[in-house]
Amino acid sequence: MTSLLLSVLVLGLVLLPGACAAWGYRRHTLSYGNRLRDWLLRLGGLSAALWTAGSWPAYWVFANYWEPFTSGETIPRALALVPIAYLLVPLAAGWTVGRAVARDKRWAILLLGSRRAPRAWDHLFERQRSGFVRCRLKSGAWIGGLFDNTGSPASYAAGEADALDLYVGRALHLDQQSGAIIFRSQDRLDSAAIGDTARPDFTGGGLLIKWEEVEYLEFVNTESTSDSNDS
Repeated sequence: MTSLLLSVLVLGLVLLPGACAAWGYRRHTLSYGNRLRDWLLRLGGLSAALWTAGSWPAYWVFANYWEPFTSGETIPRALALVPIAYLLVPLAAGWTVGRAVARDKRWAILLLGSRRAPRAWDHLFERQRSGFVRCRLKSGAWIGGLFDNTGSPASYAAGEADALDLYVGRALHLDQQSGAIIFRSQDRLDSAAIGDTARPDFTGGGLLIKWEEVEYLEFVNTESTSDSNDS
């Protein structure tokens, strides 16, 4: 029983850097691939990569200070930072990579690849972006709004396979026949312009959209809209 407990503790200690890196990464990206098998593979791969990267520092500390530590001799006080670094370094690495992925940094795309998301939903909403969403529901109604997961009120896209829903922070009035965005006159503007003479008519509230009720969804980046207006 003692050997089994020790094996479990050692395994947990080995996988701990991967868990910290994964937690830091998911602070900025959608949460998907949460099955036990996916998590074990992810933690094993991340931990192996981190152990490989830190093998020489770990070997140096072990070779020079493990025997004095176990025999009760005095060791440098700076070594007290080793357990903290064991957790914080992977956490900082995962946090940095996750933030870079959310911001579409080129080096992060080269590192992780451009097709890492398992579904189109994840590919669209895992990044930090702002754009107009229009949805035609299965009932025939049109709904939509401004999706912005960086501003306030912040929008949010769920990443769980069994609960795909979308919260749009600023809902819009849409024409129920064509689905077109209804614009306000110039003397009643708010802060989200997409044209030179008119701006969208916001309802003043947010919008929760459940994917099982959606027949059609369109997403238009506000950056793309601004570029087309400038041209």
